Amino acid sequence: MKIKSIVLIIGVILMCLLGACSHSKNEAYDNAMTQGEKYVKQANMEKAEASFEMALTTNKNDPRAKAYLNQVKEYNKAQELKKEKQYEKAQKLVKGLPYKNEGLNNLEKAVNKLESSLSGLIKEEKSMINLYQDAKNESEKKTIKLRMIN
Repeated sequence: MKIKSIVLIIGVILMCLLGACSHSKNEAYDNAMTQGEKYVKQANMEKAEASFEMALTTNKNDPRAKAYLNQVKEYNKAQELKKEKQYEKAQKLVKGLPYKNEGLNNLEKAVNKLESSLSGLIKEEKSMINLYQDAKNESEKKTIKLRMIN
């Protein structure tokens, strides 16, 4: 009888501990996801990425956390490409963000803003290339005229 009581007590203690761990994991996951979403809203994508990674450490197979993390990583890569003045590559990268039915509304706003910025930079870059080409062509025409005169 004493052994049964001890086993029962140990079983109850283990169940309580497992329940607390499970609750703690869910709480950690929820907090990480909430923080990640908050950081996205604040356009702090580096911290958002870290938060979604934290959520995945507590819930490895969560499709929502995976989708959000992937989207934020792609956004961060596009921002890096923009800094490197690789505007067209960055634009291609953000074209699919955020993914339908899996996206964060605030990330969608940031993506749209980035995409608009990239479009403007690409137009400006093409305009500058055209101006350069026109100037180069005019310079070559003047050089040819000068050679013909001499």
